[in-house]
Amino acid sequence: MSNKTAAQIWKENKIKEDPEYFRRKGREYYKRNIEDNPNFYREKYKGRPEYNHNYSKKRYAKNKSDPIWVEKNKKYMRDYYRRYREIVIKHYGGKCVCCGEDTMEFLALDHIDGGGNEQRKKAKIKNTSYQLFKQGFPPGIQILCHNCNSAKGFYGKCPHEK
Repeated sequence: MSNKTAAQIWKENKIKEDPEYFRRKGREYYKRNIEDNPNFYREKYKGRPEYNHNYSKKRYAKNKSDPIWVEKNKKYMRDYYRRYREIVIKHYGGKCVCCGEDTMEFLALDHIDGGGNEQRKKAKIKNTSYQLFKQGFPPGIQILCHNCNSAKGFYGKCPHEK
């Protein structure tokens, strides 16, 4: 005699009858809940302790002595914030407004009227790209290459602006 529940038997029979049934149901669920509501998962997991900040802190405290986990987490976070940086740079034009440099590694975010240091000090979010993404790409930011950005900081203007 089989120890399967009625639900398991129903599921097996349903798969035999219509192999696409569960895939179709998944698509319907996605269209109904997720496609039109980008905050679906945020709302779904709201209030669940395993998904909040304290859980992350506890997980870090538990794993910080494991060098393999630490290295893996560093790589994950580097890639995580790099994706946000690329999104933000592409949104603001994707190239230096002064000299036209478009190599991602050479580009920097620049506050047009200054004040970036003050903004970083008072911000709860320390990563500037992530912060700009969460704020919905506020105006007053431009993309400069590191050379033009440094020249603007040291001399007040870039040598290309003669």
